[in-house]
Amino acid sequence: DVRKPLINALSYIWFGFVFIALFFLYKYKGKEYDTKKQKAISKDIPLYRLPIELGYLVDKKIKTKHLTATIMNLIRKKVIDVRIFNNNFELTLIYENVEEITKSEMFLITWFFNRIGDGESVSYKLIEKDAKRNSKYFLNCFREWLEQAYLEVRKQPFFEKNFYIIEQALAYFSLSVMLIILNMIISNYSTSLYMLGLIIISLCYVSFISKRGKEFQGEYQDWLEFKNYLIKEKAFKKGENQFLEYSVVYTKILGGENIYHQKLINFFAVDKHIFEESLLLKLTVTGIMNDINKKIERCILVAKFKGSIWGSNKGSRAITRYKNQKDN
Repeated sequence: DVRKPLINALSYIWFGFVFIALFFLYKYKGKEYDTKKQKAISKDIPLYRLPIELGYLVDKKIKTKHLTATIMNLIRKKVIDVRIFNNNFELTLIYENVEEITKSEMFLITWFFNRIGDGESVSYKLIEKDAKRNSKYFLNCFREWLEQAYLEVRKQPFFEKNFYIIEQALAYFSLSVMLIILNMIISNYSTSLYMLGLIIISLCYVSFISKRGKEFQGEYQDWLEFKNYLIKEKAFKKGENQFLEYSVVYTKILGGENIYHQKLINFFAVDKHIFEESLLLKLTVTGIMNDINKKIERCILVAKFKGSIWGSNKGSRAITRYKNQKDN
């Protein structure tokens, strides 16, 4: 019976073709645009972006560090004040500066100040307590913030649609499944199952390709050049506070924040008065901002672990406050 070796031969040829086709599909359709420029260092901020926008552009998703970068940005905008005492810190909301903020920033404020705090301020101890003892609710709030952040950033076409790639990959997959079924019926060839597994993995990989649009890939390269300036260039721009504050927020997302912070500390030793005018810069050079970020990120990590397994959901503290006020 020549059917068995014939089907086997066709299977190997077809699967080899599929793997090559998927490779070239990724290489030529999924690969990022080449927008490299002559210069590798840029002294100017490419664009004044929100932390979640820059985070999405750079990392292709929104991470926990983008939340703490958002808090830093709210401190920069004087929406949040910070008070340090003992081994604790307290965030205070400045209501008169709340007007010009985004929906995701507003949700973050509502979550921290109303659902955890007393409506006006919230201490780290309260945030930590909520993350540990009310972990499922804390985690749900974090996920809600993520959803709101994604709604905002996806209004801009940072990434190209990959429908064409998915459709073509699915066509290869469908024909492969048909051949595998035929192979199993005629030859009972178990190798086809391994081939099917490899094709499924390849299909999943190709389907999750995120390719920046040409314009945004160019902006991404600009951000890398700006980062190179901040962490590599010997010259340090002694510009106005706005440049320094934005740079602190952006290095949190771009990377190299420790190197840049050391530059700020050296600059602080020479020219202290600039830092006295900016709470964010003062918190950065003293290392307090880094400590605040680490503590909040640790709380989210704890809530993710406990909330996904056995965490409790006691709801918002705002509801309890309202009931107490009503009773009184």
